[in-house]
Amino acid sequence: MNEFEKITKSMPQIENETLASSCVNGASLLSEISQSLKNYVIFSQPEEADAITLWCAGTYLMDQWNIWPKLYIHSPERECGKNTLLSAVEAIVKNGKIAANITPSSLYRFVEHSQPTLCIDEADRFLRENPELNGLMNAGHTRRTATKLLTEAKKDGGFEVKEFSLWSAQVIAGIGRQADTLLSRSIKILLRRKTPDEKVQRMTYKHHENQNHVRESLSQWANVNAEYISEIPEKRPEGASDRAQDNWTPLL
Repeated sequence: MNEFEKITKSMPQIENETLASSCVNGASLLSEISQSLKNYVIFSQPEEADAITLWCAGTYLMDQWNIWPKLYIHSPERECGKNTLLSAVEAIVKNGKIAANITPSSLYRFVEHSQPTLCIDEADRFLRENPELNGLMNAGHTRRTATKLLTEAKKDGGFEVKEFSLWSAQVIAGIGRQADTLLSRSIKILLRRKTPDEKVQRMTYKHHENQNHVRESLSQWANVNAEYISEIPEKRPEGASDRAQDNWTPLL
């Protein structure tokens, strides 16, 4: 039994919560997003589209979380829809930014400056063998550990210690596996090639622009419900490891 099966098995035990009223119907919005993802990508399991939808919505609530998992999109081979899914996610999340490569120094400087949702592509080409970058990304798994301290020279002589935040939502897309420490901090999405009888929609180059209304609706929904969500008692799912329970608790 894999992680999705273990987690979803416990989901019926979790009571539904009624969120604050607003002009945005959260349930309908999330259903719309999940269906949109299924229109463009063939998933190994249908629950994966729901998990991605919840993760994307959670990027608008980063101030409420003490822990937030990575989203790891991986394919066993080429042409499984990885780039399409990454583009679909980037069009939904808060302040999304796609990067085909990223260095350790640019990671913490960009997070500190822009508070983005980082959408990192081609991770199989540079991330797996980069322990410094892995360490920084791992540190950003929890708010309390998401800090980089750096000593820099001052213009007038001497040195000063600067503090950089590592707290940001991150999507990692690549072929194959990554370091176990990174995977254990991730919601893992395994893609597959579509069969000859399976059809998906082609994503246009204006997809990000066409999703403006979705991002605006998610932002409005999150602003209305942020305080309420922060006060909901944690209900940890059953049937998985402690780390997996940590990762899934805020999504549930």
